Amino acid sequence: GETEANHENWEEHSRFTGHTLDVLHVAWCPKTPGRLASCGIDCSIFVWQVGSREPIKKVETKYPCKGISWDPIGIYLAAQVQGEEKKVEVWRVRDWKLESKNVKGFQSPDDTQFLRPSWSPDGQFLATTNAFERKSYACALLDRSSGQESNDSDCCEGWTTNATFKGWKAPVTVAAFHPKFLKAASGELDFCLAVGSQESQLTLWSTLQTEKPLLVVKHMFEKEIYDVTWGGVNAFVLAACSCDGSVALIQVDEEEIGKIASEHEVKKHLAECYPYMAHGMADMDLAEDISQVKFEQQHVPNARAAPAAMAHTVMTEKVVRSTQQESKVNGRRKIAPALTKQ
Repeated sequence: GETEANHENWEEHSRFTGHTLDVLHVAWCPKTPGRLASCGIDCSIFVWQVGSREPIKKVETKYPCKGISWDPIGIYLAAQVQGEEKKVEVWRVRDWKLESKNVKGFQSPDDTQFLRPSWSPDGQFLATTNAFERKSYACALLDRSSGQESNDSDCCEGWTTNATFKGWKAPVTVAAFHPKFLKAASGELDFCLAVGSQESQLTLWSTLQTEKPLLVVKHMFEKEIYDVTWGGVNAFVLAACSCDGSVALIQVDEEEIGKIASEHEVKKHLAECYPYMAHGMADMDLAEDISQVKFEQQHVPNARAAPAAMAHTVMTEKVVRSTQQESKVNGRRKIAPALTKQ
């Protein structure tokens, strides 16, 4: 039994049922409090609201949906679908019609258990996994500006690929943008993307420098990377997990990925990207209709209030890439990053 007392007691708050087969991914909507999307092998996406047992929407994807990602601006929900047809779909939240469908460039000969797409913090780029170009595995950036966002648009053509990150010998499984607007040494705004693959290699990329990665971490896992996420102070700690049963933390700094951009620089950039959104992004909560607003007022207390300040947890360990540990596994030499106390 456990030797330490349990100081927290967790109870189930909500349970959403509707999927008929395995659920592979869930994602919170960044613009609507309590809104959650889920997807799975049953070829469907469900959109839920905390406090209601019935789904707000069910979207059919025809083939298994391996991963989803909400647009940070609140207009789209992206999905990566993999079956007889491999594609990236972008759905409009306003009317749940298909805005974009990209098939070309995603006909990888391999299937993966999970796929994790990711939007850049400004919503201009969608990083897609398991791309395949010229017989090479890749991560493709789809360009939002190549699509349409008019009220009358029923367009479902594919968005243009802005850039393609290459260099893998196995399928790319996960992409995760750093959540902050960054500022490169040149003074330009930049975004950092972490990419993991089935060959257990983790790379960091810049949207200003797409020819080669900022950082490559090898031999960190024995098997494929399942998921990655940014956290810590200013989100400078990257956590990655693998199906070999391990989790690794990598700490980066401003010299490696850039400084955090100022609030003024962020607002200016968003105003340039979305001039038709009058009041800026920070205070914008894109409710779909008046019934949603009423629902939130009844079921999500203080939904419009600003969140309280959160305390930061200081990491006590970091991966030092200049320090390595060598060992032998089944007679083979293995080199791995070493953990050292700060």
